[in-house]
Amino acid sequence: MERNRALTVYLIVPCLLYGSAFVIVLTQFSDVVDTNTLRMSHTTFAVVMAIVLLVKRDELSADN
Repeated sequence: MERNRALTVYLIVPCLLYGSAFVIVLTQFSDVVDTNTLRMSHTTFAVVMAIVLLVKRDELSADN
């Protein structure tokens, strides 16, 4: 897979989806969500993205 497509598929789209879900949850269900839930969801997303970066680093590197 070429680098630009890999960046889009593995980084940009997941971040946009997470960001839009975050905004929707905060605007629609702000009374249900507490600080610990937000911290856990951010931490989980960060771990998943770190794993994606580690696994797909060859496709995402600029050396191709």
